[in-house]
Amino acid sequence: MLTISLIHKVQDINDNPPQFETLMFSASIEEHCPSGTSVVTVTATDRDTAAVQEPISYFIEKSWELFFNIDPRTGLITTRGEGLDREKHEIVYFKVFATDGKFKAQAEVGVTLIDINDKTPVFLNQPYVGYVSENKPPGTEILPIHAVDSDRILSKNTLITYTLTNDAGGKFIINQSTGMISSKVVFDRETLPNRFTVDVRAMDNGQPPLQATTKAEIIVTDANDFRPKFINLVYRASVSELAIPGQEVVQVVVVDEDEDYNSRLEFIIIDGNKPHAFFIDPITGMIHVSGRDKSV
Repeated sequence: MLTISLIHKVQDINDNPPQFETLMFSASIEEHCPSGTSVVTVTATDRDTAAVQEPISYFIEKSWELFFNIDPRTGLITTRGEGLDREKHEIVYFKVFATDGKFKAQAEVGVTLIDINDKTPVFLNQPYVGYVSENKPPGTEILPIHAVDSDRILSKNTLITYTLTNDAGGKFIINQSTGMISSKVVFDRETLPNRFTVDVRAMDNGQPPLQATTKAEIIVTDANDFRPKFINLVYRASVSELAIPGQEVVQVVVVDEDEDYNSRLEFIIIDGNKPHAFFIDPITGMIHVSGRDKSV
């Protein structure tokens, strides 16, 4: 009996594509980190033998080559160029590829940008002008100051503290959290000065802290705290019995140390004008003959 042994040798061919160890690689880096900062290493394997395929090489999609670089042999991804701004891209995603010379595999990389304190507070609604009425008690709210910081919301980099670097000699105070300026004294408009300028600083709580400054003008407004005063307490005049209606008799003059609306006066005759022989101009204070009593 003759026995023949057959040996079959299976020759490998490049018929398997590379496979990434995961379809999503994740990493975190600080925004604006320097070029060459390591991000993440992606890896892929291939079931075929090295004899029938090229060594696995890596590359990323072209649209992200301005920001990232990948080592074609090791798969190490590093930053490139000036880096990314978290205020524009909080998380970036891009595709990464592995090829064995014939087949290509694809995975995705997600990079979270960590906020750094790179934004200075900015004051809104400038210029700031506030008004406080004279005689108001200390603690009267006058003017809100508001600044914003475009770093990451709800982080210490956007938490702003307000201070007055010039409080006009201790006349004003500012709420460190809200930016509301309030009075510390009672003001008298008639006492100069009655216009003040304060300097406000807004500082974030990042490391290192960044700050901005602005000015606010505060004007003391008039309160109706002065009584009108007649120049003369007694006015004497005479008029002919033949005076025609409307003839001027005498003008009473009054002063009021208030200003604007509080100094506007209205004249009326309250007594001694019976039976309405005269009338007074409510604006000018000029007394006229009314013509209703012919016996004058």
